[in-house]
Formats: sequence, structure tokens, C-alpha cells
Amino acid sequence: MLDFISSQVENQPEIFGPLHFIVLGVFVVLLILTCVFLRKTNEKQNKIILLFLGFWLLLFEGLKQTVLIHESSVNGYQWQHLVNNKCK
Repeated sequence: MLDFISSQVENQPEIFGPLHFIVLGVFVVLLILTCVFLRKTNEKQNKIILLFLGFWLLLFEGLKQTVLIHESSVNGYQWQHLVNNKCK
């Protein structure tokens, strides 16, 4: 998959280049805004938010594992995908 992306993108961003710092800045601003807007939530709302985020993360981890299984042409599950996130 990374080879496909590398072949499709002409101007790849450099490591620790301006794009990375812009994305980092956007995430910091989003984190601060999230903290400001959610500071007045009660315990029930906190549990609902955490349940929703946990489900969302679990769903995307399952999708990632499914894609990794599909991309590897080996029969059976490759257990190194749980600890090693490097794609071949």
C-alpha cells in the first residue's frame, strides 16, 4: 500500500517539514478547543463520549487489521501485525 501511495504522490512531504508542523498545530488547536468545549460535561456525558471514542478506535483498528490480512497473501493471521505497524 505504501508503494502504491509513493508511486501516486509526486511531491512527498519531507520528514519534519512544514506540513508536519502545520498538522501538529492543527491537532493542538483542536485539542485545546475540545478541552474548552467539553469542560462543563457531567459524568454521564463523559462516559458516553468515552464509549463513543472507544468504539470508534476499535472499529478502525479492526478495519486496519482486516486490510492487513487482505493485503498479505499468506493464509492465516500474521501475528506480527499486532506489534509491528510497518507495512511491506
